[in-house]
Amino acid sequence: MAEDDSNWSLPLGQDIIIPITCHCLGGFSKFIFMYNMSKQDSFASVACKVFAGLVKVQSLIEENADFDGHDVPVGSLINVPIRCACPDSPQTRNGVKYLVTYPILEKDIIEGIASKFGLPEKDIRDANNLRQYEAIFPLTTLLVPAKDVPEVRWRAGVSAAVVMMMVTCGLLIICIRCHPRRFQPSTPRSSVSSNVSPDFLDGMSKLKQSLINFSLEELRIATEDFNEASKIGVEVYRGRIGGYYLAIEQMESEEGARRVIYILTKINHLNIVKLEGIYNGANPYLVREFAENGSLRDCLSNKKLDRQLTWLRRMQIAFDLADALHYLHLETCTAPAFVHQNINTRNVLITANWRAKISGFRLAKPVISDEEKEDIVWNKHMTPGREAHWTPEYLTNGQASLQDSVRFLFDGAFEDSSHCLEKLKEFMDPVLGGDYSLGDAMCLAFLAKGCMEEDPHHLPTMNHVLKALSRIV
Repeated sequence: MAEDDSNWSLPLGQDIIIPITCHCLGGFSKFIFMYNMSKQDSFASVACKVFAGLVKVQSLIEENADFDGHDVPVGSLINVPIRCACPDSPQTRNGVKYLVTYPILEKDIIEGIASKFGLPEKDIRDANNLRQYEAIFPLTTLLVPAKDVPEVRWRAGVSAAVVMMMVTCGLLIICIRCHPRRFQPSTPRSSVSSNVSPDFLDGMSKLKQSLINFSLEELRIATEDFNEASKIGVEVYRGRIGGYYLAIEQMESEEGARRVIYILTKINHLNIVKLEGIYNGANPYLVREFAENGSLRDCLSNKKLDRQLTWLRRMQIAFDLADALHYLHLETCTAPAFVHQNINTRNVLITANWRAKISGFRLAKPVISDEEKEDIVWNKHMTPGREAHWTPEYLTNGQASLQDSVRFLFDGAFEDSSHCLEKLKEFMDPVLGGDYSLGDAMCLAFLAKGCMEEDPHHLPTMNHVLKALSRIV
């Protein structure tokens, strides 16, 4: 920038591209930014607002272990690790010199991003291993290949730029040290909408995720005509579609299905089950990702699986749940915040690599202020002036409580063993064979006891639970 441009400022929402050097640190390709924390900043706001999904809250916690979670002193410099990538051999042979890490915004579509960078849509899909019609999600990133320093193009209808650091949006990755790395999509998904009733789609234009519209015949074939052998839960079947196993759940009503769709398409988190598609009919079906190890209840009641649930895996599962619930409670991430209200071992799904995903959103409610006007509004109650503290009034007058999720987190753990709180060793699962830290077990027991307090003002927030578990995992 020239000297006479020193007072030049960028208009809000302007895209700029920042060249950085992508390093291989600890087995991962990333670049570390330094960020000065202000009074209103927290790790969540930095991740969700300032960097617009370029970094996750957990990554900030891990990268800044010297600080106490969200209680970071004003003026502190924190490390912000941004994932980056280098062109692989095929890309290099095709002339690709750079990869831009692009933060996806609400209403962004691949066609629009490709037009912005003057690229064929196929180039972006190939760089991210995305199939045709596969959906992309806000607060995540895409790799955009470039043969030269890209000039971002603008046209009507293309979403506004992300404000990052000052007014940063794109990151131009200059790769000189790291090995080629590619982002991998989570599961196959596509965007098709047809033969769906107008009433069912009323308000769906606000959703952040596109869904596949399945026919009933497709679901019958996938489940072998809803064979009993395919049943994996109450009205839940395992089906094979397009070479992948999916869970197919029958809903009681169109209204019930619409509520779950509203929530699951407004959020995007590793530890929350992903909705893949729908069937709209008299008895709607929701099609979601399939968890190979079933529910946590299945794992605990199966002797073979139970023995594979080591102490470390159990702590990781607990941390995954806390992380997902913390995400749901943060309005800065989900807009609005949500309360689940039904966390138990049946609604915790375990993947093949023993990570937890929350499901069972039939009773979940969004937390919406009286001033907000939304198509879908459920009753709620907030205790003013207390971050994430909500009164437990749902059982008496139907009002939702975020603190219910804190209780449910450990109610699930003690569903069949509340009497074991008397003695720590009796409380611990004998399958573990003593293969755990007694100090960590004590900390977990005290945390669990705190999460089951009847007085809502004595309950920890999910943020406190997450920080406590992060010291054990």
